[in-house]
Amino acid sequence: MRKEFKQTDGKKQGQLTRRTAVKAGSATIAGMVLGAGVHVASGGKRRKKQRKKRRRQRDERGDFEDFVKGVQNRTPQSLRKLLIPFSEELPRLNAPNTVAAPFPERAVPAEFGEIGTNRVRSEVYNRLAVNNTSSGGGRRPIAGEVGFLNGISTPEGELLEGPLLYEVTMRKGFHEFFPKVPTPVYGYHSSTLDGGVYPFDYLGPTMMTNAQVPIIVRYINDMGDVLTSIHQHGGHNSRVDDGHPADLIIPLGFDPHATPTTEFMEHLLEEERPSPFEEEDLGFKEYFFPHMLPLQDGIPDEAEAQSTMWYHDHAMDITAENVWRGLAAFYLNLGPIEERLVMDGILPDRFSPYDVPLVIQDRSFQADGSFYYDNLDHNGTLGDLFPINGTIQPVMTVERRKYRFRILNGSNARHYVLAVSGDEAPMVQVGTDSWLLPRAVERQEVLLSPGKRADVVIDFTDAPDEFYLENILLQNDGRGPKGKLDDPDTERPGFPLMKFKVEKRQKGGSDFHVGGGDELNPVHQIRDDEIVRTRFIEVARRKGAWVINHTFWNPMRNDTPGMVMGTAERLIIENGGGGWWHPMHFHLEGMQVQSINGKPRDPVQAGLQDMLMLGGGDVGEVYIKFRTFEGPFVFHCHTVEHEDMRMMHNINDTVDGGDGVLLPENQVEEDIEVVVAPEDREPGASQQNDD
Repeated sequence: MRKEFKQTDGKKQGQLTRRTAVKAGSATIAGMVLGAGVHVASGGKRRKKQRKKRRRQRDERGDFEDFVKGVQNRTPQSLRKLLIPFSEELPRLNAPNTVAAPFPERAVPAEFGEIGTNRVRSEVYNRLAVNNTSSGGGRRPIAGEVGFLNGISTPEGELLEGPLLYEVTMRKGFHEFFPKVPTPVYGYHSSTLDGGVYPFDYLGPTMMTNAQVPIIVRYINDMGDVLTSIHQHGGHNSRVDDGHPADLIIPLGFDPHATPTTEFMEHLLEEERPSPFEEEDLGFKEYFFPHMLPLQDGIPDEAEAQSTMWYHDHAMDITAENVWRGLAAFYLNLGPIEERLVMDGILPDRFSPYDVPLVIQDRSFQADGSFYYDNLDHNGTLGDLFPINGTIQPVMTVERRKYRFRILNGSNARHYVLAVSGDEAPMVQVGTDSWLLPRAVERQEVLLSPGKRADVVIDFTDAPDEFYLENILLQNDGRGPKGKLDDPDTERPGFPLMKFKVEKRQKGGSDFHVGGGDELNPVHQIRDDEIVRTRFIEVARRKGAWVINHTFWNPMRNDTPGMVMGTAERLIIENGGGGWWHPMHFHLEGMQVQSINGKPRDPVQAGLQDMLMLGGGDVGEVYIKFRTFEGPFVFHCHTVEHEDMRMMHNINDTVDGGDGVLLPENQVEEDIEVVVAPEDREPGASQQNDD
């Protein structure tokens, strides 16, 4: 180890500078300075040694503070030198101190009970049995309701007792991606299962819920000047609980009319919010998450129970920046089929250390440690560092046994192809997006678009002592990866995202035993003879922004006229974006992929999905059936900068196929003139064919 000496303020030579500590590769800077290589004079009495030690520690603290101040004036490249790859242990996001806890029954705040619980019983909770307010102001029964309240069993058809109540506050705070350098972030804040409070930090708290057990979450916006909306990605929720981009949570004490806004935003806040309730003006909104199971042949369909969901911001025009700065977290749900798989030893318990949520992101930083984000760049933002669970290049110590990894691509625009170094431990995929797969599938690589999830099992029993989870996909900008969807450009070895350090033996306890081909979650497939309509959808780039069927998103326009609740439709979705990749996300319902570019679906596409990946020029065919609530909902590109720049349409399923609360297209004035560039190809005609 090369030492650098200095002679200042009478200090003895031989003390290491901070720069030397960084280059030495110590686990922490202070640990290197205080623990190794520092010259301390020997001899003398114990008291003299203690005095010298205290003086030395004061000197080191002062030097370190000077070093951090110096970093703030350096370049982002210099800031990177603070990082010591694979030295920080992977944070666990499903531990008791990171999982949100509901209010105990006797500890619900009075204001929550007055505003929340009473309103829940009179308005929100009745959504189990009825739809949202229709255009005529009345309420209509759920289509297909037979002895159940929207897929939740109740004694003799009565309403359930009051649901569990949670409270989550959105705040601005700090997180250390670099040692002793705080990065300003946005985050969620809540009480935790261990009786404490989730430390204001990045990514969290994790929600742990159960199918058919409803909850209510009061989300408080204490962000000062940041508008928010909450979307439970993958859930069956009503339109006022889905996180519609125009259904905003106004910050505490914020008067939108006292802040410069566009005329459109002021009009939106006053007139176009889809929600019939007005409690957003109080600085919070209460979301009702029923965790329902849609009905199949008159009974709740257990295969529809979600598993790995997440929740994130969904505010109109600013989703990308809000998510980039930290408004995202896991939402893990347990359904009856998965519960039986756990009891049978096929999958691990979700609270165990062998069930590991991983959120992979890419972020860029400025020299002072703050995020770099250009909110005028609408192509799709890429970062150059890769936090996993908020830690850049972490290490995870594992036993010689199987682990389940719930992997979420939390990046704004970056895709990943994940593989383990040297293919030392092939993966078994057990889930995609919000649901378990019908059967487990052996994989060597997993492709993930922004917002997509993959549940994979890695067996470390015979693995080498150390190896890596790598990204082997090549991508240079927001346009998307190099190559084609079915043949992307990859290289090995890839970029190491995290390191696995494998212990010599299994500590104890029985291993779970899922393997390739095992039956997991049999999905009821939509039959061809159920399809009542085919819709053609094209996504493309126009006028420097993004369009669907040649139109920019308008929150009041009915983009799916004639969609009848409870009927199945075929969607032909074409990516005409000239080489741009677009991962399309549907709210409320999972889709069933039939083909991509005319090729039959692969085994991973055989289950339910809420994300459809499309490379440039790709065409996907999917079946979908909206069964639980009337619209409007949205579908959009999950490259979130594209979403913010209007690549979004309204899904408006209604009982009678009418416009509901929206307006027909010919009654909506477009606020953006669409100009087709000469070099752009005209999109395919939007059609609606009755079969």
